[in-house]
Amino acid sequence: MKELSSTDRQFEQRRSFITSALIGGAGSLLATSDAWGASEADKPDECGELSAADPLYFYTSLVQKLQPAAIEEGRKFENAIQASQSQKLRELWVLSDKLRAQLPKGSSAHSTVERVNSLAYIGQTNAQANPGYTSHSRARFQGHAKSQNLIVEEILKAAASLPAGDVRISAKAWALLQELLAKIKELREYQPTVERAREKFNTTIQTINSRITEIQSALMEASSSVVRGDKPAAIKNVKSAIELIKQLAGYDPSLKFDPKKLIKEGEAGEMTPNKFISMLDPGVFDLIEHQMTPSTSDNGSKRRSEDARMISVAYVSRLDSAPYSAPGPETVKAIVRECFVSGSWWQVVAVAAVCLPLWSYPRSEHRKSLIYSALTAIPRGPNSKLWEAAYHLDQLRP
Repeated sequence: MKELSSTDRQFEQRRSFITSALIGGAGSLLATSDAWGASEADKPDECGELSAADPLYFYTSLVQKLQPAAIEEGRKFENAIQASQSQKLRELWVLSDKLRAQLPKGSSAHSTVERVNSLAYIGQTNAQANPGYTSHSRARFQGHAKSQNLIVEEILKAAASLPAGDVRISAKAWALLQELLAKIKELREYQPTVERAREKFNTTIQTINSRITEIQSALMEASSSVVRGDKPAAIKNVKSAIELIKQLAGYDPSLKFDPKKLIKEGEAGEMTPNKFISMLDPGVFDLIEHQMTPSTSDNGSKRRSEDARMISVAYVSRLDSAPYSAPGPETVKAIVRECFVSGSWWQVVAVAAVCLPLWSYPRSEHRKSLIYSALTAIPRGPNSKLWEAAYHLDQLRP
């Protein structure tokens, strides 16, 4: 077997770590030192130098966060149709309740209207409890749709035995009966619209799932292209990923971010197509074009060219001065140790990797929110302070 070069070996080590961490969660991080059998002094050298391949690989895990918003956006039509059906069921329930009070309790018509009343009540209550769709609730969502279909079918069956001709009831009851029959006919004729809306939504889900997979594949291939030194292929794949993201429901081509707008933590946690594109463009393209490969340590520093300035991950300063001899409050290393659980060296590397493209933006609330979103890709303990970390990481670069 051909022996890997030093650069390839370092990259494969990082990728192996990232893969195991993303699969195993924070527990993988807590056991990192033992698993690698490396001292703190050795870890920087084992990490090697960061490149555009690293943030791209991490961002791949964030793509799945685009799915819920895209599904909710794509479900708006079906929601409107279901809301209309729910309203019809409610009106049927109110009418049948009024009619039931006007009919003799021993009559067959009374028992039928009472059944319609119960079914309509269940149907409109069931519609109000309609679950939101997620990949974890798909079975529940499909079960809800089937139960609504069954309720409507039972209403139509029961209504078939209602008298449409002359019966000995009061004029008021007769008028209510005609309203009830008209409403049931309206419900029957509306059912195909409900079915078409559900079919359209199912197609939308399949399309979204396919897009998510395609975006992940494009970013992964871009990451691999960077490692191979194939800049054109890397750029082409990132552009392909961006075009696919634009096809997701919820993308707004007219949306412009206001860098001065204050963003709350909850708002920053939402992943949208526009936000994800901002994380890729222009920062990732800049990294690929200029082959920026910041060292993970100040050890073994090399002479750097003007167009590919190196940034010391462990000792990044607010100013473009030489690295400190010990980490201060403005360093990535210090921020990770303060805000992350467990604060391991590998998290320092990961934090630096996901922030690299975002530091191409000027310091702003917008950049802070992007950094926060990027940090969610990093395995960590449950009490990590990501919002605080995002604030300090935003302050690192002008």
